[in-house]
Amino acid sequence: MSMIYPNSTDKKIIKTVLLSLFILVPQIYAGALKNIKKCSDGDPLACYHTGMLFEEGKGTKPNLSKAKRYYKKSCTLGYGTGCNHVAKILRKEKKYQSAFNYYLTGCHFNQANACYDLASLYKEGKGIHLNYKKAKQYYKKACRLGNKTSCKNYAYLDRNGI
Repeated sequence: MSMIYPNSTDKKIIKTVLLSLFILVPQIYAGALKNIKKCSDGDPLACYHTGMLFEEGKGTKPNLSKAKRYYKKSCTLGYGTGCNHVAKILRKEKKYQSAFNYYLTGCHFNQANACYDLASLYKEGKGIHLNYKKAKQYYKKACRLGNKTSCKNYAYLDRNGI
């Protein structure tokens, strides 16, 4: 069995990767620690960013339980995107009623995607009773807030007399 030795190009690549790990990983940890501190001080955006780090596994292993906790705190502090993210996780877990509540809260905070997803739950009847009129209402709000897909869905329901 012969050994494979890296050539000079491979060595440069390996050196660059290792160097970037030594530079980037501490920055990710430092940023995460700073966000956790800011979150504990009541910064909703810091809570949201901490949730993203845990959801995506940046600087740590992915941990949806911790991600949900930070997204929920972000939502409680009035950041609609945090509400939407925790709702998406709950929806994947098939906890539709809980997802509905967070989508509703996110939509209340004028988060377009939360309104869109709330409308979708009404249209599909997941976690709540099927209700096309409510779906149309929330698609319209999401459209006004800039969600283009909602505009199409609203127009479709409107054309069909709903």
